[in-house]
This record gives sequence, C-alpha cells and structure tokens, in this order.
Amino acid sequence: MDDDDEKEVLAALLHSTLTQLLLELVGRQYSGMLHTKVYELKQLPILDPAEISSTQTKKLKKLFLELNDAAVRRAEAREKLAQARGRSEQERGLFEKEARENFDLSKREVAAAVSRIDEVVYEILGVTRREQSEIAKGLKQLRELRKLTTRGLNVKE
Repeated sequence: MDDDDEKEVLAALLHSTLTQLLLELVGRQYSGMLHTKVYELKQLPILDPAEISSTQTKKLKKLFLELNDAAVRRAEAREKLAQARGRSEQERGLFEKEARENFDLSKREVAAAVSRIDEVVYEILGVTRREQSEIAKGLKQLRELRKLTTRGLNVKE
C-alpha cells in the first residue's frame, strides 16, 4: 500500500463512529467544540492500515473518497442555504426551501458514508450488532452531554 492509500484508509478509520466515540472520551470541550491535543491523538487506539486486508483497504479508501465528496457537497449546500437566508423576505421562501432540502440531503449522504465505513471497521474488529448499537448510542449521548454543558445547563446524573 502506498502512502496516499494509507492516508486515505487512516482518514476513513478516523471518521468511523468508534473513533469518534473514543475522541469524545479523550478530548475536551472548548467553546462547545471537541478539542483534542496531539499527544492525546498519539494515544488513541486505532487500527493499523498496514494490518488490514487489501480488500478491506480498497473498500475503506473508496468509502473515504465517497465521504469526502459528500462532505464537499454538504459544505456547498450549507453555503447556498446561508445565501438563501440572506435574501429579501419575499425571495427567501422560494430559495430557502430548496436550499434546506439540499442541505438535509447532503447531511444524510455524509451519515450514510460514515455508516458504510463503520460496516467495514466493525467487520474487521468482529463487533456485534448489539455492540454497534451501543457504540452509536454512547457517541450520541456524549455529544448531547457536551452540547448541554456548553449551554451551561445542569445535567442530572
């Protein structure tokens, strides 16, 4: 595997739900954003791209490229939505609805790409469906907790 392939596989792994969960656990909140230092990333357990089968490597590379394309479309759709909101009150209704629909579609495309990456990662690790569900649930709860604490709300245990 050449360096570019390895970078793309590593990028796919870093975008997996499991890695995002681990980042929530080791990172810290900074103005609502997740902030992770380099030394924390060095300690992050992650699969070694060199140890992954060539079939799975090809899948992950392809899926990362799909994710990247979807993320670009999401950024473009977000920009168009912002532009639609900046229009006059009369024009806004027409343009904002279409822009919102395109933005929502692009968010679903990103989520679907991450889900396909997760399938490969979970296959490599032998993660069960129940464990996959727990990982997704844990990530969602940690993100919600971070949002709540950012807003200064008291969170009861």
